[in-house]
Amino acid sequence: MVKDIPIRDIKVVDKRRKLRDLTELKNSINSLGLINPITVTQDNCLIAGYHRLEACKELGWETIPAQVIETDELTAELIEIDENLIRNEFTVLERGEVLKRRKEIYEAMYPETKREATLKQYRNEIISERSKPSFSDDTASKTGYSPRTIQQEVQIADKLDENVKEKIRDTELANNKTELLKLARLDKEEQNKIVEKIITGTARNVNDARKKIVFEEIKHVSMEELKNNKYSVILCDPPWCYDNSGYDTGVPDFHYPTMSIEEIINLPVKDITTENAILFLWATNPLLKEALRVIEAWGFEYKTNMVWIKDKFTYYGFYCYGKHELLLIATKGSMLPQREGMAESVIEAKRGEHSEKPEIVYSIIENMFPGFTYLELFSRNEREGWYQWGNEI
Repeated sequence: MVKDIPIRDIKVVDKRRKLRDLTELKNSINSLGLINPITVTQDNCLIAGYHRLEACKELGWETIPAQVIETDELTAELIEIDENLIRNEFTVLERGEVLKRRKEIYEAMYPETKREATLKQYRNEIISERSKPSFSDDTASKTGYSPRTIQQEVQIADKLDENVKEKIRDTELANNKTELLKLARLDKEEQNKIVEKIITGTARNVNDARKKIVFEEIKHVSMEELKNNKYSVILCDPPWCYDNSGYDTGVPDFHYPTMSIEEIINLPVKDITTENAILFLWATNPLLKEALRVIEAWGFEYKTNMVWIKDKFTYYGFYCYGKHELLLIATKGSMLPQREGMAESVIEAKRGEHSEKPEIVYSIIENMFPGFTYLELFSRNEREGWYQWGNEI
């Protein structure tokens, strides 16, 4: 039923969207009239047509044609949300917030669609078809977005800190889904630090901000302090950046901040090594050429390598799935191992967490070069007798 309703009686319960420029809409209404009535509940709560209502207000209208729907409050809000989603006038952040609210409403109206309820049914061996589709499927059918898009954008709205949302709401970051997903995977304290760097212009994106923060907050020993000593044996597992991977973002970027080859090369390793020294450098197969560049830039000469054979492969790879990593060995000056301490070139050990290396490597190095000063760069473990520099200890 459509009827004219006094504009002063219409209640706008929730203004989720910012009011856009109404000039074009007002000109159209002034010329053609209001082609599509607004939609309200039986209590005159606005369901759809916020911009049309505001345009008519500014044109001085006292009444407005309205489609009146007899419905409850939650259904009315659901209808409003769906109309706004179809119009697609949101940023990714705004749309995520609206989708999150839609999920809350939908699962309140149809609790049997919740994942927890469905699993409970299966556990109790209740085999029955749900009367309603899942939130993601229902939303996809109403809006045209894919279920995966819906799930990701709800995750963004759900996981981002409220302070972060307000800081980025009017920035380009609010409409960058890739960057928002990266932020959403981090804890809220780190989100705030990262966003501060991005909005102040000191970092280009999430990965760049993470990298800057980590290397500003090295927890153990700073590189400047390392310069006070000289080290004969160095073990290093650089945070390689896989910008040659063909992917938009290298896999390691989801686990820790990476460094470019030039940034790794520019570390002052030359300044902290003795005249005769040895370097054990972890290198992955796609970046073998880059690893050799690092060796040369740090003043070492490549000699040989050891290979770590993992107990299982990863599903990341370029031409084959990776099941091994190389430990390159390079020397500066004259640095030969104790003959009785030499080990086989193949290390067979289980694969641990992402980037975690086998514990046995410490013992291998100590047996080859007993009594020297040991330094591990980018370390993640504490080891007695070793100086360690890194952010994951």
